[in-house]
Amino acid sequence: MKRGVVVLFFLGASYLRHIIRRKRSIAHRIGKVQVVLDCRCSGYLINIESKLRLEYENILDEEELPWKQKSRMDWVHFGDCNTKLFHNKALIRRNFDKISALKIRDN
Repeated sequence: MKRGVVVLFFLGASYLRHIIRRKRSIAHRIGKVQVVLDCRCSGYLINIESKLRLEYENILDEEELPWKQKSRMDWVHFGDCNTKLFHNKALIRRNFDKISALKIRDN
């Protein structure tokens, strides 16, 4: 089991490195297009910029997916560790809100 986890982690790390490289490359290309657009406006360059921005958004989605999957795997493996904490907080709050006695002041 541990060996499989190590292999999955290694593949995940290389996958994330690949995504980070792609993200940097696209961000660099977007920057170059924006520099040229500052000098002169062109429909062709605006079209390229919009395509690059769309590709960048797709890369961000790809980058987010493994983190969501890892979070879900951890939750399934370790369970909801906060359940005990929240039950204790609710119990404390319930006891605090409970009226255990009334005090009558004689004036």
